[in-house]
Amino acid sequence: MKQTCLILLWTFYCLIPDQTNAQSREIDSLIQQLQVVKADSQKVALLNKLSYAFYGVDVKQEKAYAEQALELAQKIGYKKGEASAYKNIGVSYISQANYTKALEYYFKALKIVEYTQDKAYIAWVFNDIGMVYYEQAEYSQALKHFFKGLTLARELNHSPKIALISASITEVYYAQKDYDNALIYSQKALEISSKNNNQFIKYFSMGYVGLIYGKKHEYDKAIALLKKTLAGFEMIGKQYYKAYFSVRFGNIYLQQGNTILAEKYLKQGVATAKKIKSDRDVVEGLQGLYQLYKAQDNPRKALKFHEQFILWKDSIFNQQKVKEIANLQTIYEVEKKQQENELLLKDKEIQDKKLKASKATQEKQFYFLVAVSGASVFTLVFAVILFGYYRSKKKANALLTSLNSELHLQKDEISVQNEELYQQQEEILAQQEAIEVKNKELGKKNELIFQSLKVAKNIQAATFPSQARVSRFLPDYFVIYRPKDIVSGDFYWIEQVEGKRFVVAVDCTGHGVPGAFMSMVANTLLDNIIKVNKVFNPSEILDYLHVNITNGLKQEQTGNNSGMDVAICVMEEASSNHDICLSFAGAKRPLFYVSVNKKHTLNTLEGTRRSIGGYQNENIVFETQQLTLPSGSMFYIGSDGLADQNNKARKKFGNRYLKQILAEVAFLELPQQKSHIEQMLDNHMEDCEQRDDILLVGVQV
Repeated sequence: MKQTCLILLWTFYCLIPDQTNAQSREIDSLIQQLQVVKADSQKVALLNKLSYAFYGVDVKQEKAYAEQALELAQKIGYKKGEASAYKNIGVSYISQANYTKALEYYFKALKIVEYTQDKAYIAWVFNDIGMVYYEQAEYSQALKHFFKGLTLARELNHSPKIALISASITEVYYAQKDYDNALIYSQKALEISSKNNNQFIKYFSMGYVGLIYGKKHEYDKAIALLKKTLAGFEMIGKQYYKAYFSVRFGNIYLQQGNTILAEKYLKQGVATAKKIKSDRDVVEGLQGLYQLYKAQDNPRKALKFHEQFILWKDSIFNQQKVKEIANLQTIYEVEKKQQENELLLKDKEIQDKKLKASKATQEKQFYFLVAVSGASVFTLVFAVILFGYYRSKKKANALLTSLNSELHLQKDEISVQNEELYQQQEEILAQQEAIEVKNKELGKKNELIFQSLKVAKNIQAATFPSQARVSRFLPDYFVIYRPKDIVSGDFYWIEQVEGKRFVVAVDCTGHGVPGAFMSMVANTLLDNIIKVNKVFNPSEILDYLHVNITNGLKQEQTGNNSGMDVAICVMEEASSNHDICLSFAGAKRPLFYVSVNKKHTLNTLEGTRRSIGGYQNENIVFETQQLTLPSGSMFYIGSDGLADQNNKARKKFGNRYLKQILAEVAFLELPQQKSHIEQMLDNHMEDCEQRDDILLVGVQV
């Protein structure tokens, strides 16, 4: 059970039942203490405790206090506090499902505690690292670190740690379907925790022993243990585990063929799981109820629970994909930065070697010139002496011979040095070749990434409205769509449902890959809200969209503030004439329109000053605005990319200029309108880089 590890981690910190009020009081108390404590190891400990206290409450505060603790601990040289701070930062990244960064900080903590030889703390860190690997289904790495922690806990004879890590090992073996080893470690954890009266580990291990007996078809043992488990978790107030084991208990009864008790425990588990928002347990419980009613040949109930199962399963899938995308993006950025650093280091080494070689050559040339000059002077002196002192000719000749020998020796040394320089030059050339190979490898990787993005572009394009189908109910429209990168965070949605025509323009947070994934989420939500749930009022559609984005991305828990700006138009024909009734609501996006009765006069319906997703002022509500337009009138909606585009002088295209152009072209043929607007944009940009995704939709009613 993938969520259990994180909750087990939190239990290891606190070892008490969930108490939100008590947690809040603890935070207040720690903050008060922080105001008066000195900047020493005691303050580091308080900052780390505050980080613990914000776990599961506010991930930003959790990370911020851990970073303050790290800075102070490094300043005063407090190693234990530094290790705790690194570990707490790792926990904050787990809360954001960024397991790569979590492991980075856990290994920093491990390096410090291994240096200090604090075996108890090392065992704790090994257990946490194992949990991160387990969350990523890297079971061999998880077991490797769990067993390292278990070995240290046994050396210290620390019973609570032995019980805790044995329970963690049980989860890995159970996930691998190695029920024999899972039974060994769950029974060991149960035995130790029963002696130490550790209620949580006791009932947790007891529940797993029961589940394993169920897998082995020893139903009497399984049922007896799971009944005690549920009663125990009810007593200590652990509703999450009550939901988890209730669902699995119901499945065991279903395996046994006892449909009455299977229905009871499955429904009980699903109800509790929904209450505490344990999505995975809801999904497994709904699947069990579907199988139960299918076996009973009750198609109505089977279909009901199957549909609920699919909805919840899709919700979890979407959440996982958002986390995986963030994680992949982090990995890609880290690898790219490492490659850039390696290339810079190689380049610096080559430049240093070149500089050293150049200096060495200059020095050797200088010494050679000095030697030659000296030899010449000596030769001249001795020649003068030879001329004046003819009798000492033999002695002078001998001295000259000696000097010539030295010159030959120096010449030989220079030859050797030149050979060394040649070898160094060869080494530099070899390193340059290695860098060229690296550059080719990077080029191949970039090509693979580019090809992946091209596929992503095709997938995103497939979600856009088909022009052939849309033209059947909306023949007169044009779209200017220019992604900044290969894929885009802007998209448009055009549909007809029950005689109503919908035109939607969406500007998601960011551009490129993050914006594109957000656009896929929004596109799916619009399909569900309008086509499935039949919500037709524009302001209500925005409300539903905001709630689904906030809940789907778990923004209150993670601090994720991604969202989008949206313009929604709904068109219906007026009953009395050929006029069109237009309903509009906008989230920070306006609607521009030009009536056929007032040509060259452009009017604006402003959107609500509030975005979709993230933290928003709930006192500001979305409003639906309505107007009636004669046939032949034009309206326009889009993103802010066109108006925000700058030129070489860093001047924006601007809403005022955009409105002026729209008023001028409103009653040209639609292809001419599109061409003229794009030409004005290109003239403005010249050779400037596009700064954001651009989207403009024009519709003639």
